[in-house]
Amino acid sequence: MNTPSLMSALAAHCSEAAAPSQGGSAAVQRAKECVLDLVALAIGGSRTEVGRLALRSKLSRSFQVDSDSTGCSILGERARLSPSDAAGLNGLLGHALQCDDGMRRAHGHPGIAVIPAALASAEASAASGRRFLSGIIGGYEVFARVGAAINPEHLSQGFHPSGTVGAIAAAAAATLVLDDGAVKALENAMALAGSVSGGLMEYSHYGDMSSYFVGGNAARIGVDAAFLAREGMAGPLTILEGKYGMAAAMANGALRHAEIASPDPHGPKILQTYTKLFSSCRHTHGAIEAALSLRKAIHSVDEVETVRVEVYRIAADECDRPVVTSLPGAESSLQLTVAAALVHGDLSLAERSYTRYRDERVRALAQRVVVVHDPTLDEALPESRPARVLVTTPSEGTMKAEVDLPRGEPERPLSWGELTAKAWTACSDVLDRDQFVRLEDAVASLETATSLRQLADAATPCRQPGANEYH
Repeated sequence: MNTPSLMSALAAHCSEAAAPSQGGSAAVQRAKECVLDLVALAIGGSRTEVGRLALRSKLSRSFQVDSDSTGCSILGERARLSPSDAAGLNGLLGHALQCDDGMRRAHGHPGIAVIPAALASAEASAASGRRFLSGIIGGYEVFARVGAAINPEHLSQGFHPSGTVGAIAAAAAATLVLDDGAVKALENAMALAGSVSGGLMEYSHYGDMSSYFVGGNAARIGVDAAFLAREGMAGPLTILEGKYGMAAAMANGALRHAEIASPDPHGPKILQTYTKLFSSCRHTHGAIEAALSLRKAIHSVDEVETVRVEVYRIAADECDRPVVTSLPGAESSLQLTVAAALVHGDLSLAERSYTRYRDERVRALAQRVVVVHDPTLDEALPESRPARVLVTTPSEGTMKAEVDLPRGEPERPLSWGELTAKAWTACSDVLDRDQFVRLEDAVASLETATSLRQLADAATPCRQPGANEYH
């Protein structure tokens, strides 16, 4: 396969998936579900510690667009910014609650890059709701194909796919919105974004806030790349497979051409997206579900002698964290999340706080949780993400539970009612119930919306921010 054809094939599949006649109602419906999920999470994320910090960094008078009628929306706030700044900030806010969507074969989170980029581009160009949805479907297609082509090697090299692959996907989404999939602009935007994409997994060892920044940065890069390509800037079309391309530089040479170039008989890749129920690293979710099922049979959690958590290699590498000093760290720790699930019997978004992990009973039990890499579980990837939990007590002996795929995966999807319940939980501290109903209605009617004004208005709280919040 010659060099330009690989990028051409990626652009072709992206455009085909995004076309209304090809996407089909299932893809459009899934796109709307992803939009509701991400928008609600970003609105809620605006009130988190990292969200407030990020808002203060941008919403000073030197950055804001002066008029409420210009610029692009910040989800959960009344301020407006330039397209790239708005996309970057919304992407960060969407990841702040650690509950955004993902793709297991691509090993990353497409929503935090793709949706903010599509939203900013749609507002900047007064695009319709249908074009906005098409951009999202196309962006997810790119994320899935490139992510599967270079992972897990890319991840094992220490790169954060949400930032690297996410930037290319965001560029695709923004270009589809701005230029309706013009092939030359699409190819060059993706190539430009790939050239400057980045993000490292070092946060996984420290539990710091940099992970939130990665997805937002991908959204910002994607928007900038789309506008530059629109003006005629060219990028290296060999960015994936070239001598100094992503595969060579970031994935130890791994690049599965078929993942990018081959048709998928199952339809648009957005249908492969999972939705989270728990605000923690996805690699902990199988073990959390297993622990919650075992808790029903445990007479007293205080009597638990040992907990053994058996997982696949990537989960062990990223989430075997017996010692944490922050909420992000706790939410990426198998020891803390499993212990909290056993103690509290609930790890829902509604009760998200560092307090539930600092609970003395949780801390004590976490010290008795052992994480073990079971090589036999690696064989199940990527078709499943298995986890096995064994709990031993004096009265019940050793009890075992295993989960192959956690809830929210395409094979175990959430209903629209479950999705809206999660969305309301995520943003109920910011929006009142009437506002949330308007938000839900705006998302549901995106196919026929002539602009995104209704969605933007519904995602804007009624109150003005305090005078000193951003200074």
